[in-house]
Amino acid sequence: MQPLTLISGPSFQKQLKAKATIQNFNKPEKCYIYELDSKKDFDYFEKVSEKYGIEAGTYFYCVSALLPHKNLSTLLKVMREWETEEKLVLSGVGNQGDELGGLLAEYGLQDKIILTGFVSDEERDSLYEHCKLFLFPSVFE
Repeated sequence: MQPLTLISGPSFQKQLKAKATIQNFNKPEKCYIYELDSKKDFDYFEKVSEKYGIEAGTYFYCVSALLPHKNLSTLLKVMREWETEEKLVLSGVGNQGDELGGLLAEYGLQDKIILTGFVSDEERDSLYEHCKLFLFPSVFE
């Protein structure tokens, strides 16, 4: 796909309806907007939906290496406190996987958090496209 529009920092920031962050580093420098074939993308999402038991627009998504500086333990604490029906789909691999699995059990979140492990680019993009909210808890990059 070819990029249609380049949006840089300040103009992108003006288009945001809301932004929540615990860091200053994530101010976008460049953002590409791509034309999507929505029928094709939705057909692919049907496979993803069946695999993880989710529906479009009804889950939160986070893709991250499972490493301490990615702040995923805080994200799990937030999900424990946040009274919401939405599940969190968390994609990624790393050495913090066992610790996060332990926190899921400790916090009683086994039914609210879906750990996908590694996902293909197509699967990740489909999860991005159809989530209700993308969460990015990283302390720094």
